[in-house]
Amino acid sequence: MKRAFHDILLPDGTLQQGPVVVEMDEACCLLSWYPLQQEEAFVEWVGGTCHVDKHHMCSWPS
Repeated sequence: MKRAFHDILLPDGTLQQGPVVVEMDEACCLLSWYPLQQEEAFVEWVGGTCHVDKHHMCSWPS
């Protein structure tokens, strides 16, 4: 699944400002991320900051 966020906080503490698209599996494990360049089909806008832990699991405040 692909979700869009304002920012992504990486495991090393680096905050990458976005907007960014985060691709993750069904368990919310990070597969990839990239800057959002234009509107994309099948991307859910979540907003806020996606937090990625040292196990590459994604979480965000609801």
